[in-house]
Amino acid sequence: MFGGWRRAVRRAAARVAGQRQSAPPPPRCPEGWRTGGPDFVGIGAMKAGTSWWYALVVEHPDAVDVPGRPKEVHYFDRFSVEEFSPEDREGYAAFFPRPSGRLVGEWTPRYMHDFATPALLADCAPDAKLLVLLRDPVERFISGVTHETTRGWPATDVMLADHFARGVYVDQLERVAQSYSRDKLLVLQYERCVASTRAAIATTYEFLGLDRGFAPPSLDRRINETSGPPLDMSPATRRRLVDAYRPSVDRLVAAFPDLEVDLDLWPNFTTAA
Repeated sequence: MFGGWRRAVRRAAARVAGQRQSAPPPPRCPEGWRTGGPDFVGIGAMKAGTSWWYALVVEHPDAVDVPGRPKEVHYFDRFSVEEFSPEDREGYAAFFPRPSGRLVGEWTPRYMHDFATPALLADCAPDAKLLVLLRDPVERFISGVTHETTRGWPATDVMLADHFARGVYVDQLERVAQSYSRDKLLVLQYERCVASTRAAIATTYEFLGLDRGFAPPSLDRRINETSGPPLDMSPATRRRLVDAYRPSVDRLVAAFPDLEVDLDLWPNFTTAA
């Protein structure tokens, strides 16, 4: 009865925002490998260096980059409007073949943003460790909108509202905390990863149970950087954007003091309004 409506909702969302994707088919499981739930899942945030960080993780000799499967699985995207079945729960594990003794995962940046995904992810992968990169929300907004508009998507009110919401990190992390214990979550500042890449990736390896002493060959190589002219934003508009984000940034620092968010790395928020 509702199938046509749900498909229409997905098509409309794709046309307006240009971001929601369908999961690819599961990859082939090579002979001698096994499938199972992921060891780690990156859940955010879009345009905060996630492709770069995922590449560094899977360069570790005790991790694996699944052949024929993209970094972003987008498995849960459709379940904001579709029913989630036991078959869907089992189907997620098929995306993670690996040889014995090596870690495997994925990184879909919208998982943290989507309201339904954290609980569904916890149902499918309760033991997975979660990775999050946070970037100054104003700079993330500009990069995210630029990324979309250079692909030909119009900067509609709906798209701009979606990108603003992606930068309200505290709401997303509080939703994640309803499904995962804090010890399952590693949150890093993108700017600190850029400034101290070696130390930050060592922290990431240690969190995942990998040898922190490994030096990945692509340590300083950026991946999937936004191209094209940045969003043309007047100083007054930028000021309004900073003011709109400031309460959520203050809440983030207060609600998650253990994240040690360094506002000196987010110059938009280092001085009082």
